[in-house]
Amino acid sequence: MSWGVRSILHGLDFVLQNIAWKPGIDSDLNVWSTRWVDGGMPEPVDFLLEEGFGFMKDFRIKDLCYNGGGRNEGMVRLIFKQESVDKILPTPLISTRSHDEVFWPFSDEVRYTVKSGYGVIFGEFFNNKGTLKDKERLNLKKKRFCKTTLWKLPGPQLWKILLWKIITGSLPIGSEFIKRNLGWDPFCTLCGKELKEVETLEHLFRDCDVSSRIWFGSVLGIRTDQNTFLELGEWIINWITYLKGQKENYYGLTHFLVTLNSIWTLRNNSIFRGESFVQKVFFKQLGSLVSLAIKNPVMKITNDGEGVFNSNDSEDLEDELNCLKDALLVLVID
Repeated sequence: MSWGVRSILHGLDFVLQNIAWKPGIDSDLNVWSTRWVDGGMPEPVDFLLEEGFGFMKDFRIKDLCYNGGGRNEGMVRLIFKQESVDKILPTPLISTRSHDEVFWPFSDEVRYTVKSGYGVIFGEFFNNKGTLKDKERLNLKKKRFCKTTLWKLPGPQLWKILLWKIITGSLPIGSEFIKRNLGWDPFCTLCGKELKEVETLEHLFRDCDVSSRIWFGSVLGIRTDQNTFLELGEWIINWITYLKGQKENYYGLTHFLVTLNSIWTLRNNSIFRGESFVQKVFFKQLGSLVSLAIKNPVMKITNDGEGVFNSNDSEDLEDELNCLKDALLVLVID
């Protein structure tokens, strides 16, 4: 066998060893030896490692699902460490196909590139455990989300631009004031300046007492005291990925996006208009805004959960967008 052929075969083996999978509901992929969790392999609980996996050695991904196709959350929590559980549960299963999809996890384009291949060879993506470094994994996840999902979400561009700024860390908030030494008040205005909580992305949109009450009181009933170790960008991406896969609830994603934007509007009204949070008024107007977003023909939601613009008149389209923007601006005004 010539040197050239051996090099080609070696390169093929290298790619096959490092590819990742998007599993289907009937997937026969091995749970332990396949990269199917956010581009990496899941970590089993200690007692399974001590027992050599036992009868679960040949466990398949389809064994983690009910017959109806839903994921068996109890089984997932039983056999995987919490860090892996937090990545597995939001991972959607390809319910429309019986086969699995393969992708290259080391590029934001989800396809193999020579640059990313050399990065893998020289260990740029891995830690000493042989798994993806958290920083590299998160950066790839964010880039992939922005390229493939963000701009296809339902709703006006106003919402998507805010989401893009959150994921890229481009919002003018308190933590950025400190980082840039601007001398402006960096404390959260929603939970009260007397608490002296620095306004970070995580605090403002998730961990603040007011934001926590908003998420839990919403239709989605999200408890923000769970998975607080996740960066906000990853927390949002996980929830959007999960909600996009909920075919029985087409509008859950719209609820999430409206709530996220409403928190930002509430914060701005608190700073620039001196308005305070009134829970009853907020949720009443939040519900109205969600209804407006769902009924609006500009944001008609298709059966696959994607938002599409459905207007034949450009003037009507502009009027609808302006209507939504006005609704956001007056969200907390009684």
